[in-house]
Amino acid sequence: MALGLSTETTNSEDFLGYVQYDARAGRFFKPNRTQDGNGEWQTDKEEITNGFTAVMDLENITVGWILYNTGAAPSYTMVKLGEPLPPKPSDKHKQGFLMELKLGKAFGSEHRTFSHTAKVVLGPIDELHTAYEAGKKDNPGKLPVVTLVKTTSITSGSGDKKSTNYSPIFQIDKWVDRPAELGGKGGEAPKEEPKPEPAKVLPAGDSGAEEF
Repeated sequence: MALGLSTETTNSEDFLGYVQYDARAGRFFKPNRTQDGNGEWQTDKEEITNGFTAVMDLENITVGWILYNTGAAPSYTMVKLGEPLPPKPSDKHKQGFLMELKLGKAFGSEHRTFSHTAKVVLGPIDELHTAYEAGKKDNPGKLPVVTLVKTTSITSGSGDKKSTNYSPIFQIDKWVDRPAELGGKGGEAPKEEPKPEPAKVLPAGDSGAEEF
């Protein structure tokens, strides 16, 4: 994967809202933080698996070390393209990626981040980035509109240690001008009309373009 920002550690104060992929269930969520009548913050997870579409800033995707802290801010130590990975901050940190994206209109057209450390996710993102590299020459200055085609189960271990995770399968549907939220001037708005399906994820081709 060609990936990149300068080496730095970030915390929740630097952190945009995010999308979350649960590899154990094969589902995408959009955690939303709200305050109740007493001023207490709470997080509600909105599922966004079916019809998942986003403009992904694969040009500026970064890699490095990530630690997801329960009840606290994640820790990110990321690197620019071509730079060696920085020293591992702790034994609990894992290699992963971090990038920004803009969700489709059905999910609020929100500017969020997406990161992960699970191998069942790193592989598909690596493949997605390869597809981005192959297509960017014909789409200068543009970013890909990426959709979730399906998820596939991957079983590892045996006996009491047997576990099943779900790997997301992505595809690039089209290319659009970089949205203002991702540092551009905006441009063509992809459109999509998600179709209700009994399956967990819409099959490839069932989603058209969706405004962002």
